[in-house]
Amino acid sequence: MRAVSAAGCVALGSSVDLSVNVKSSLSSLSLDSTNKARPVAKVITVLGDMLKQLEKEAEEDEELYETMTCWCETNDREKTKAISDAESKIEDLGVKIEELTARSGKLGVEIKNLEKEVAKKSGCLGQSNRDPYERTFRVQ
Repeated sequence: MRAVSAAGCVALGSSVDLSVNVKSSLSSLSLDSTNKARPVAKVITVLGDMLKQLEKEAEEDEELYETMTCWCETNDREKTKAISDAESKIEDLGVKIEELTARSGKLGVEIKNLEKEVAKKSGCLGQSNRDPYERTFRVQ
């Protein structure tokens, strides 16, 4: 609830003593036709209207505060969970990268060995006395 201090500052807080005092002062004065012309009565009326407006704004602020608090708590939980999920995924991906790097090295070695073997067998194939049009090999 908002409170208006003696200096005219507005503050949020619990029950307001000033509003109770102003209400009691307002209720003690009766605004009959003779008091309406007085400047003090006008000030009291303006203060009463301001008090009603402040109470209305305090209720709206309280509702907004509750909404924002709920949103913050929910958002905090969701973001904390998303962060922990992402951190565990980062660890899993790090392990996967290491495994795939090792496999890549192994396959690279296998490729080099197979290329050597293919080159060796291609060389042997070029040296054979095979007639491409015959189905058999010639012996020398």
